[in-house]
Amino acid sequence: MKKLIFGLIATVVFGNLSFGQDKNFVNDKDFIEYVNKEFKFYGNVKDKELLKKLSESNIKDWNEESTTLLAKAFGLSDDELQKHILSQNKMLQTLNSRYYIDRLTSEEISDILVANPTNFDLPQNQTQSWGCSAMYWGCSAGAFSLAVIAEIGCAALDVETLGATRVAGCYAAVAVAFGSAIMACQGARDECEKN
Repeated sequence: MKKLIFGLIATVVFGNLSFGQDKNFVNDKDFIEYVNKEFKFYGNVKDKELLKKLSESNIKDWNEESTTLLAKAFGLSDDELQKHILSQNKMLQTLNSRYYIDRLTSEEISDILVANPTNFDLPQNQTQSWGCSAMYWGCSAGAFSLAVIAEIGCAALDVETLGATRVAGCYAAVAVAFGSAIMACQGARDECEKN
């Protein structure tokens, strides 16, 4: 599954160049809402072991039961998971039509997010040192930027040819990878705070 995600990401990233790109989307209220919803959703893993197990599965074997397990990992029903994915996909398509985000590399998206941390609802508390929070935000922004590029790739897949379950599997692979990456970023932040 990891090879599929990175292959998809590489295809989208290297297939697009960002000449004359409008990067002011970072101040767009819809983009800010999109980012905040993604971090809130993926930062709220209820069953880390189940998500880890799903991350080790093969995307070719994805089926409706896999989607149910993914929803369970996030403490949701299948309908709630589907509603989140569809809502966020619609928002991403709207943002992409406004700003051509698909022409940016993951590094450019990450750099834009890292440079503007105050635009977003970051999962911080008063006891954290800025150093650990900054490290977490940089790690999370990198993971998020890869997820955005991959979700744009998923949106380009043809449901008629591949079937709805396979296309849903693409989004699920992004969800698993991004959720796992956020857990790793949280673990690194927790270690940083112990020191």
